[in-house]
Amino acid sequence: MSDLTLQQPDDKGHEGAVATQTEKTLSRSDLNRAWWIWTFFNLSAFSMERMQAPAFVYMMSPIMKRLYGDNPEEIKSALKRHMVFFNTEPQTGVIAHGVTVALEQQRASGAPINDEMINGIKAGIMGPMAGIGDSMIPGTLIPILLAIGISLSQGTGSALGPIFYIIAYPVIILSVSYYLFMFGYRYGMSSMRELAQAGFRRITSSFAVLG
Repeated sequence: MSDLTLQQPDDKGHEGAVATQTEKTLSRSDLNRAWWIWTFFNLSAFSMERMQAPAFVYMMSPIMKRLYGDNPEEIKSALKRHMVFFNTEPQTGVIAHGVTVALEQQRASGAPINDEMINGIKAGIMGPMAGIGDSMIPGTLIPILLAIGISLSQGTGSALGPIFYIIAYPVIILSVSYYLFMFGYRYGMSSMRELAQAGFRRITSSFAVLG
C-alpha cells in the first residue's frame, strides 16, 4: 500500500484541502481471478429482472474481499451496490468490468466516488459495448470462422475444419476479452486520478445522465 493524495472538491466544485489516504492495491492474480470467474459464469443465475447482475456480483466478490477485507459491512454494501440490472455482450462488454474494478479500488482508497457514479458508468458502457459485440462476434467473427472451417473440410471430409474452429474461436474470444478487461482497468485507474482533480460532482452528474 502507498499514500494517495487527492484534491477533495468543496460544495462549489472547487478543489479544497489536500487529503492523504491509504491506497488499496490489487495484484495481477486478483484481476485474473475476477476475469476467469466472469468468463466461466457470465450467464449464471441469469434472470429477466437482473440479467447478468448475479454473475457480476460473483466476479466482484474476490475484489471486494481484497479491498474491504477488514470491514464486512462495507463488503455487503459493495455487493448490494452491484446487484442491479446489468446486461451486455459477455466478451466485449467486459471493459465495463475492468473500469468498475478500478472505480472500486479508488473508492476503497478514499476517492469520493458514490454508488450513482459507479452504476452510471457501468450502464453507460454496457449498452454500446453490447451493440459492438453482438454485431462483431455472432454477426461477423463466427460466420467467417465457420466459412473457413467448412472450406477446409468440404469435399474431403477432413477433420481439419472443425479442429480449426474449435481452436480458433476460444483463442480469439479469450484474447479479446482479457485485453478489454485489462484495458478497462488501466483506463479506469488513469482516468480516476485525473478526475480526482477535476471535481467529482460534475463528473458524477454527467455519467448519471449518460447511464
